Amino acid sequence: MLAHGTTTAEAKSGYGLSVEEELRALRLLRDEGLLEFRRGRGISVSGTPERGAVEHREDLAGHRGARDGDALRALDMEPGDPQRRGSILLAMGTAEMRAGRLEASRGTLRKAADLGRSLDDTELLARAALRSAPWGLATAMIDEEGLIPLLEEALDRLPPTASALRARVLARLAASLYWSAPPDRRLALAEEAIAMARHVGDAATLALVLSDAHLATWDPDSPERALPWASEIYSLAEQVGNMELALTAHSWRISLLLELGELADVDLEIEAFARTAERLHQPRGQIGSHLHGCARALIDGRFDEAERLLEKAADFAGLLHQDQFLGMRVAALAFVMRYAQGRLPELEPAVRQFADAQPAMPVWRCGLLCVHLQTGHEAELRREYDQLAADSFGTLPRDNLWLPAAAFLAEACAHLGDRARAPVLFDRLGRYGETRAVWNGTRLDEI
Repeated sequence: MLAHGTTTAEAKSGYGLSVEEELRALRLLRDEGLLEFRRGRGISVSGTPERGAVEHREDLAGHRGARDGDALRALDMEPGDPQRRGSILLAMGTAEMRAGRLEASRGTLRKAADLGRSLDDTELLARAALRSAPWGLATAMIDEEGLIPLLEEALDRLPPTASALRARVLARLAASLYWSAPPDRRLALAEEAIAMARHVGDAATLALVLSDAHLATWDPDSPERALPWASEIYSLAEQVGNMELALTAHSWRISLLLELGELADVDLEIEAFARTAERLHQPRGQIGSHLHGCARALIDGRFDEAERLLEKAADFAGLLHQDQFLGMRVAALAFVMRYAQGRLPELEPAVRQFADAQPAMPVWRCGLLCVHLQTGHEAELRREYDQLAADSFGTLPRDNLWLPAAAFLAEACAHLGDRARAPVLFDRLGRYGETRAVWNGTRLDEI
């Protein structure tokens, strides 16, 4: 069917679009004369539309194709229509990313980027770069090796004038640089992106930019700075009718309110997150709902419930086996649970593996200190602690995991009786007396 220039578009919720968004996209196709309504056979989209109306139609046409191979066959059958080929590649890559097939998605989107270069189509290249980014922060330097150069290339090719696409690329580059660039550079990129998005005046663009800006600048001081952003993201999501953006806003508010100890508000946000995730029917949202519930149960000491929810999340994560970010969230919650139960020795091989594989995330190396504390491996504890405490803990980055990392260090410091360096930790932690150390949605001071 695709080979003859016709694609079936299902008016079906569950792909991240609200009903209004889907109807808006279908109306747009109708107004352009590209819709044919057939009783009992759905809605056919005919012809080769211009790519300006772009992402809704790509999603509507591409999700089924990415699942059953129709779009792939269409690519083989339409070598003479590069614009259509680019749209199908973007749709396939997006569907694969949402299904958790990260490697397949990036391979497909690399083809879209290559096509953009060959056509000198900067918009196609930039959209391929944006869609190559995983949800949330990258989890290792290897995640950034291909993504950052692609985003930088897109930024260099885009016109320097303000545009929604340039604002998106700026913000996503800032977030992708989280583990490798100095905070000042990330902040400058994020601020430029926010200013540009506000100037452009597109609600969806501003919401996406604010979300990436939070990721790019996430540190121990984030609650004061980012809570207003999260509330604005939610308002913008309501304005444009985008449930995925609303889900993002709820997730940010959960983590930020936890740091402030506002548990009643956290409970409301977790309930709202769960309702939105249920409406979306996307595995990522349903996993997130289980993980938030697990974290909240851990805070109350409801370990049986936390274990059950973590197992449900792990079952979903099997569907998203290539998504390292979600896998690490499951691992972090397992760590916190076993930490509270005094059962960290069970996780020693896994924690050591994360510590070795994620040098940009020293929280895992600090977590290994807690493993040594519970196993009684004093020599290893001393060796690891001395390495982390070198230069008065100056090598510990002030990232989004600084507070839990510092809390783990403080526990080891007290156990080892390090009177010389204890005042340094006390001074640095003292300014956060009203802030809770949160790791993966769980307050360490409550367990």
